[in-house]
Amino acid sequence: MGSMAAQNGINIKQLISELPTGTVITARKLTSLGVSHSLMRSYEHSGWLKRLSTGAYSKLNENVNMVGAIFALQNDFGIPVHQGAISALRDFYSKMHYAKNDGTTHLFAPSGTKLPAWFKILFNKQYELHLTNFLPSDLGVNERNEGNFFVSVPSLERALLEMLYLVPEKMTVQEAYSITETVMTVKIQIMQNLLEKCNSVKVKRLLLCFAETAGVQWFDALDMQKIKLGSGIRSLGTGGKLYAKYNLVIPELG
Repeated sequence: MGSMAAQNGINIKQLISELPTGTVITARKLTSLGVSHSLMRSYEHSGWLKRLSTGAYSKLNENVNMVGAIFALQNDFGIPVHQGAISALRDFYSKMHYAKNDGTTHLFAPSGTKLPAWFKILFNKQYELHLTNFLPSDLGVNERNEGNFFVSVPSLERALLEMLYLVPEKMTVQEAYSITETVMTVKIQIMQNLLEKCNSVKVKRLLLCFAETAGVQWFDALDMQKIKLGSGIRSLGTGGKLYAKYNLVIPELG
């Protein structure tokens, strides 16, 4: 529906009311519905829209959290960004019992991704953005029902690999191991595919070393011949033990 729709008397209030509650309403979305910038200002002044920042609004009396903002990034801007790693395990899979939780939301997006200014202003120090191509951006990503809208989130398997990507800079080897050993079931086909497509040797070695050491049953179902682990010894953390099978020197697990 173009701007002509608004000029021809389309009920803009009705269009806005039908947008998902709890999400950021972007100027880009409103423009696509036929709402001109002058109408946006008019609806803001009349109290129908609440201005959050330049180019970002919410419905009156609604509080928008980061998930509602990520929905706008994914749907209005087509940005392949999602909440991942530690924060996805925490909020979507209840797997943060054994790690420090500072409340930071970790966002993952392909290298070169830029977030709009309004998102940076609204959430400022609440998130960390990790720009990386260590996994294909669309692999192991699911749609999560937030009640009023759907948002793309990583599968448990992808979130686990994203967490290992942050070791040891954002969490210790022991913290990551303590979480991994609680993951008693995974979807083998998804995990296998992720490991085959993953281009981070560190992540693959940590995952396999952790899984075998913890004795989780799904480890034996993986096809190790198809997972490339590179060569040479990698050392992570301070001090440690050599896990020779994976060429890893890390603090002793357990």
